[in-house]
Order: sequence, then C-alpha cells, then structure tokens
Amino acid sequence: GVPERNPTLCISNPAVEDLIVKEMLARYDEGADVCQLGQQDGGQFCECEKCRNYGGVTDLGEQLWLFHRRIAERIEKLRPGKIVHIMCYGPTAHPPKTFRRFPSNVMIEQCRATDDAFRAWEGYEVPHGFTVYIYLWGNYPFLGAMAKHSYAHLADFVHRLQRNNVHGIYRCGYCHSHTRYSLDN
Repeated sequence: GVPERNPTLCISNPAVEDLIVKEMLARYDEGADVCQLGQQDGGQFCECEKCRNYGGVTDLGEQLWLFHRRIAERIEKLRPGKIVHIMCYGPTAHPPKTFRRFPSNVMIEQCRATDDAFRAWEGYEVPHGFTVYIYLWGNYPFLGAMAKHSYAHLADFVHRLQRNNVHGIYRCGYCHSHTRYSLDN
C-alpha cells in the first residue's frame, strides 16, 4: 500500500521556516502583493520537544502566532511593501497573548466576524487591518433560491465590518481563485 503522508511541519526547525519564507518570496516575485500564511486544517501538529515549547510557551495557538509573526518580520525585510495575510483560525482563533503589535506588513483574516471576536482585538496594532471569510454569513447554508438573511441583517453585518477595519471578504468554497471584495468604496 501507499504510506500515509503527514503534512505536519516542525515549526521549531529553522529549515521549515526557511522553506515557508522561500515559498512566500516566490509568490511575491510572481507579482503577488499579498500572500496568506496559516496552519493547515486537520489539527496535526508536531509534538517534538522543541515544538512543544516553541517560543517559551506551551499553548499551540500562541506558538503559531509567534511563528507567523517571525515569518512576517522576515518578509518585511526581504520584500518591503508586500503584505503577509495571517489567518486567525483554528488554534489561532483568538488574538495572541504574548504580543499586541504586529509588523508593518501584516493583515489578519478573521474567521469569526462577531462583535465579541472583534472586541478581542481591541488594543492590538494590525497595520493592514482585517479581512473576513464570507462563510461567516452563515455556516455554509443549504443552497436554494430564497434569501438566507434579511436586508437589515446584511446591512448590520456590513456596518460591523466597516467599524472593525475590515478591507475585504474571502469567498470561501465558491471558486478556485481567492476572490476578495473591497469594502473601502
């Protein structure tokens, strides 16, 4: 049989960090202004001793925030003006505890656009603000011809995004491309 492949990466291994930075640099060099950075779905994370204590903390989400910030700092120096789009998702669903200021090139993709989730980010410096997943309008509602939400609900939703420095919406699960819509106009 075919052996199972584990997509888990050892974040404490400098070679892994270098590979991620190299991949991001390739995307920027191809013309991208923004490159997304986030952990995979599935909850498989390295359990080596160094990873279990990465950054001097034992909380997985905090370790990933520290790892992502470190990559953003490297990109900031290597490709000034390019944006690192960090996912606030899964283990990183809550803001970091060990720091409140992100490098100048960071934008956060907020996967929960509730008032409580945005309040949790008060006092944080996120230079390029936020984007959100479109699926937060409803957890992948069943398809159909009828409206899923009222106009008032949608208006309240858009106003919430504007109040919270959201600059785009990711159409998760709809297309092969990562289409973003600007709320700036």
